[in-house]
Amino acid sequence: MDLWQYGGFVDVAYLVNYNFPENHEWRSKQTTPRTNEFAPNMGLVYLRKDPAVESRWGIELALQAGYDPDDLVPDQLSGGAQPMDGADTLRHLARANVSYLAPVGHGLTLTAGLFKGLKTYEEFYAKYNLNYTRAYVTDYNPNFLMGVGASYVFTKSFELGLYLVNEYRHLSHANDLPSYVAKMEWRASPNLTLYQNLYYGPDQQASAVEYWRAFSDSTVEWRVPTWRVALSYDVGTEKMADTAGTPRAIWMGGALFCIL
Repeated sequence: MDLWQYGGFVDVAYLVNYNFPENHEWRSKQTTPRTNEFAPNMGLVYLRKDPAVESRWGIELALQAGYDPDDLVPDQLSGGAQPMDGADTLRHLARANVSYLAPVGHGLTLTAGLFKGLKTYEEFYAKYNLNYTRAYVTDYNPNFLMGVGASYVFTKSFELGLYLVNEYRHLSHANDLPSYVAKMEWRASPNLTLYQNLYYGPDQQASAVEYWRAFSDSTVEWRVPTWRVALSYDVGTEKMADTAGTPRAIWMGGALFCIL
């Protein structure tokens, strides 16, 4: 059995924006951010070995470049997250982790390093989506996580993961406290699957619990052989420590996917 996998892809596009902005930017988009020009959005190469019963250690290493990874580096914001040291270089790392499948029950997978973020219906990488452009709920999810964690398959239809990570944006640094992530996948029936992701942690220089960010990403999918439909909904909130009156910010978004 060949456990090692390797490969790569190149993602280029020419997207037309009928507003024809002079700066060619698709406002507020992290992925596919350039319009009305030839855009090399992503190039990636990877080497991976998944942990398995036959060989319990796993490893992932992937390098990326293009317009899409640029926004992974946060802006310099007073009171908020600052780019971590080396962020301009680290944005070219897509994966860099080791994992171990412990012989516990149905299998406990331990992971450490830089790994895939919250499981959303659309991936950060267009190659793995049915739609080329991604919804805003995908752009503003934590698509990458840096830290340690574990996932456990309780049954063939229910998996839960818990992780200790550095921050919501993995290349930012606001303080030295960790954040917490929970991921759940439940195949409630042969046709119905539910995904639930939760994030809770400090993302401002003011690290008191009252300023911690809470974020929820939820997706329900109904799939049959000839079509599928999925609904995603995100909501997040945090108190703004460096804004007069410390108001509470709330943001949300949703997307409906129909594939025939």
